[in-house]
Amino acid sequence: MKLYGINKEIDFSSNLLAEIKEVKQLQEKNKDKSYLKRACDVNKKLKKEYKELTKKINVDVKVKLKSVKSDYAKTKLDMLNNYKKQLNELNAKKSTLNKNEFNEEKKALTIKYKRALKTYYVNKYEHLLSIKKDNLDFANYYLDLEKQILGKNTISSSIMAGFTERKSTTLLEKTLKDRYFWLSKISIFSFLFLFILYILICAIGGIKIEYEKIIEASSTIIVIALGGVFIYSMRSFDMSLGGAAALAAAAGATIWNKTNNIMLVLLVSIVIGVIIELINASLANVLKLPVMVTTLAMSSLLSTVLTDVLENTSTQTIKATGIKDFDTFAFYILVILVFFAICAFIFKISPVGRKNKMIGNNSVSARYTGINITKQGIITFIIAGVAIGTGALLYIVRSRTISTSSCSTIGLDVILAVVFGGMQVTGGAKSKISAAVFGGLTATLISYLLIAIGRVSGFSAITQYESFVKGLLFLIIVAVNTIGNRTNRLPAIELMW
Repeated sequence: MKLYGINKEIDFSSNLLAEIKEVKQLQEKNKDKSYLKRACDVNKKLKKEYKELTKKINVDVKVKLKSVKSDYAKTKLDMLNNYKKQLNELNAKKSTLNKNEFNEEKKALTIKYKRALKTYYVNKYEHLLSIKKDNLDFANYYLDLEKQILGKNTISSSIMAGFTERKSTTLLEKTLKDRYFWLSKISIFSFLFLFILYILICAIGGIKIEYEKIIEASSTIIVIALGGVFIYSMRSFDMSLGGAAALAAAAGATIWNKTNNIMLVLLVSIVIGVIIELINASLANVLKLPVMVTTLAMSSLLSTVLTDVLENTSTQTIKATGIKDFDTFAFYILVILVFFAICAFIFKISPVGRKNKMIGNNSVSARYTGINITKQGIITFIIAGVAIGTGALLYIVRSRTISTSSCSTIGLDVILAVVFGGMQVTGGAKSKISAAVFGGLTATLISYLLIAIGRVSGFSAITQYESFVKGLLFLIIVAVNTIGNRTNRLPAIELMW
């Protein structure tokens, strides 16, 4: 395989390529998959050679990058010296020019130099990226050979290719100078600022920093927001998340009181959540109503059902007796990490996430590429239902009491969490699963920060301004995220999801 910019022939051994061809022929002849053992052995050899050849490519790429950077540094220095020379020549004839003529010529020289410098950087970055692209080309070549052997790519190879692609298509120097990159990180900077401020205030007032309580308090929002990311990524909406979580929690608490089985509680909660979300998806599809209208109506219906259920109890509440044993920091962390890992895999590696982003970008284009939007919407709402059920379990463990006010703000909290995490609710290619984690922590951190400020300053009423602070931060992040985003989209239909 000839690599761009390096002028060297780098390829797998002829023996290995012959074995791959042999395995491919066996695939066509043996439909009972008896060739698999042979295929696995050949794939191991392929992986071993790939690692060895990649090391050689990396060395060649580093040498070439160093040489090109040196050449561009000399070019930049020559440009600067030429600019200074022209300025000196202009200053030498300053006495023959009037003030306006001198200023205009000086301004013209400066503009010319800045434009040349801009072109210089564009050419430099394109040249450097074209060299780094060798790694990506070879990784794609490897994936193609692996697919010929096994009929598909392994998860580890897909992850490796993702890292290689990111490494081969980014330049640190270019990234650091890109203002849109920094603007896109406003959510992370907001979280770090609030966290540092919280630590400083706690240190000044001698208050214990409640790391664990912040994570525990944000656990329900984080988990449900992970499901919300799938919904928002395809430019959809769901206002019934709170009502669904409350009803799932009520069912889960009832099951706990009868069985004391935490896995059964999780299963029942997930089943309730999935059923509710499937109803949302079905109504939107059958009635052809905007999903926001459908979920708003479902939210009211779920609230009524929960009230009727609780009215049949003596205290109008359901208490999960004995579940306190699971109310530990380790339990919350375990559930968050496991569920995040599952969602990250589905969103970033499986076709589900990619299809959702395509629909969010432009539903018409997505439909013409063969994506079944109805089917994708059902899958998305099922994932959200699983998130609702898991979040309901965490709510049961933490609060241990289900009432008519339970999870009443979850719907709004999820929207805030997604935005605080740096994702736009309009979805599309910039949707990211990590938004749920950063956003959930940020929303909870604001509450604890205001409590700390109130204790230190003695102005405890400051906690009443929590909604104002969250709303202000919401507007700031939305405004900053909007800057630089494409405003003129291709024509798109309104989704039924």
